[in-house]
Parts: sequence; structure tokens; C-alpha cells
Amino acid sequence: MLRDSIFQQGDCLTFKLGNDNYGGAFVLTSEKQTEYGMNLIAITTINQKDKPTIDTFKKASVLIRKEQFELKGYRDREMISWYYTQFFKKSTVDFEVVGRLKVDKEYIFDKDFTRTSPWEMIKAVVELNDKILLERGEPKKKLKLSKLRKKHWL
Repeated sequence: MLRDSIFQQGDCLTFKLGNDNYGGAFVLTSEKQTEYGMNLIAITTINQKDKPTIDTFKKASVLIRKEQFELKGYRDREMISWYYTQFFKKSTVDFEVVGRLKVDKEYIFDKDFTRTSPWEMIKAVVELNDKILLERGEPKKKLKLSKLRKKHWL
């Protein structure tokens, strides 16, 4: 059985958080008629009272978290993962597409950001970000979403 991904490349996704704010995520790529129909999605730092707009996404940054790296401490990691089509129906997150931005870069599952995550992780990462920042500190790395949309970056 071949599958299409749930969202289209460039989709700007928003969702309600537990604090009644809105979070945001951005679809970097979408697969058509593949075994898994994967979406590669970058979670953003968007956490705001008003529903995000296209302009909000144009200015957004990718959420970066300090994660444990062996026994050496923490390292910064972009919250970018692949998501399987077949697990979307089990998700409890209500995603809404608020627009689409152009993505020039092509991403490949076996090469780019090879981590996979459950759909609920998108919301959970944003909701837990303040707590993680308090525990682990601010990441040193900053990454604007616009950099991931351009061919020359990766």
C-alpha cells in the first residue's frame, strides 16, 4: 500500500496548547505514493495568544532544545522530525493549516534529520519548552525557519 503524506510541503500548521495559546510547526517536505507517506516537520518557538499568520511563520525560529549527549552533557538539537501518515489518525492534536510558504530545499528521509516522532510530540515539545529552558538553560544555537526553506543552507 502506497501513501501520501498528511500535509503538503510548506504548510504552516497551528494547534492549541494546554495554556490556550497557539503553537506552530512547519512542513519541510511531503511524500507522495511512498510506503510511509512521511512529513518532515520543524517545530517552531511560536507560543502566543493569537492564532499565528503567514507573517508569524516568516519571522519564526525553529525550536532548539538542549538534549543529553552521552555522558558529556547537553548539545543543541533542532526539533525537526519525520512523522508517519499511518499514525496520524491516532493523534489527539488538532492541526490547522493557516497558509503555505515556499520551500526550495529537498529533504530525503535517509539523509536529513533522520529522527522520527509521534504526532503528539509536536504539541508536547512546545508545551514543555519553558520547563526545559529552566532546567537546562538557553541553547547557544539559533535557527530561523527561513533558513530551512532555502536551498543554499543545508
